[in-house]
Amino acid sequence: MRLRTLRQPRDRQDRPRWPQPTVHAQLRILRRTHVAIITSPADLGTYGAVDCGLYIETFLLAAQERGLAAAPQAAAAAYSPFLHEHFGIDDDRAVIAAICFGYPDRDAP
Repeated sequence: MRLRTLRQPRDRQDRPRWPQPTVHAQLRILRRTHVAIITSPADLGTYGAVDCGLYIETFLLAAQERGLAAAPQAAAAAYSPFLHEHFGIDDDRAVIAAICFGYPDRDAP
């Protein structure tokens, strides 16, 4: 799994923008935001997705224990081509979800 800050491409019209409005709202709530793209071997199908769900649950609990806020986004899988290109994910991997995480901004509305 690669962890890297997701930066919204703003100037270039030829690059896709991060399309999920709820993700934008969650990114604003977190400062020093990072994203974990959760993938599974595509040939595992539903079994891989179930395993990833268990991993996501553990990730969220561990993040909370360490004072981090985290927001899982299963809708990110709908933008798999963009995520594959942006993060260099191999074609034999299925995007299951994304988790935005970082230190919470307590002053955010």
